[in-house]
Amino acid sequence: MISRNIKKAKVNFPAIQGIGGPSFLGKILLKNIYQPWQGENIVEITERTLDNPFNLRTGLPQTDKQLKEDRVFLFTKYLAFNPLTKQIENRELLPLRNTEKIYIGQSPEEHQHRDYRLFVDGKVIVEDVVFKQPNQDIGSLVEKIRKLEDKLQILEYQMQKLTLVNEKQTIYNQ
Repeated sequence: MISRNIKKAKVNFPAIQGIGGPSFLGKILLKNIYQPWQGENIVEITERTLDNPFNLRTGLPQTDKQLKEDRVFLFTKYLAFNPLTKQIENRELLPLRNTEKIYIGQSPEEHQHRDYRLFVDGKVIVEDVVFKQPNQDIGSLVEKIRKLEDKLQILEYQMQKLTLVNEKQTIYNQ
């Protein structure tokens, strides 16, 4: 006999919480992720809702940490919902080592350049860029820019001092 104290769960449980592995990832249909699917496309669903419209995990560092420490499944990647962009993401939990070329975006300019290993068609946000050349010690781009800014400030200060000199001064001594 079922007790009267047992009630329905009040917390939303993602439909694919326990599904992982290459046989599922990337092959899950939208109608299986989003149960009240009425034949809309992804753009219509994301525009209609404010919260997570899909029953997916929210892609956060804490979620990544929990999945890395999961003892039941070995998660290498998973589908997640990004609350900032309101898009579905494929999050990689293991580092990715590419031995050939990496293309991010599409551009006809790829064919104009040779000898590149990374092509990014758009903006790149990085903390620092370190140049490595065999005979030169170029080093960090951030440090180079800081040194150039310091030199520029010194030169601007010297230019201001020179423009403030109004007195006629002779440069020859007798």
